[in-house]
Amino acid sequence: MNQDYRLYSRVNSNDSVSQRGKGMLKISEFAKACGCKEYTLRYYDKIGLIKPAICEPSGYRFYEHSQTEEYHRIKRLQYVGFSIEEIQELKRLQKETVLEKIDEKIKKCDSIHIELLAIRKEWEE
Repeated sequence: MNQDYRLYSRVNSNDSVSQRGKGMLKISEFAKACGCKEYTLRYYDKIGLIKPAICEPSGYRFYEHSQTEEYHRIKRLQYVGFSIEEIQELKRLQKETVLEKIDEKIKKCDSIHIELLAIRKEWEE
């Protein structure tokens, strides 16, 4: 495991969530807040897309409420056609380069839109 991305807590698993830190969600609670499955979050953790704010040595993962925004940004990027690999790349790039990549995707979507209109017209004839 890459420890650069994780904070290890020495909190016992019997302690309440509030003692772990304000706003911390267990993986099941975070999954529910995001509208996804726990295995999705485990996969995203494994590939470095979204890391838990705290990962205990026992394997328990805890997320901050603010990380739901990050999750939803990833889902929005997927919705508009970015692959997981592309999203991983975006996270490594500087803001200016990210904006260029988004502009490229907009141009591609515009081309797809034009092509779909042409196909629709063919079907109407």
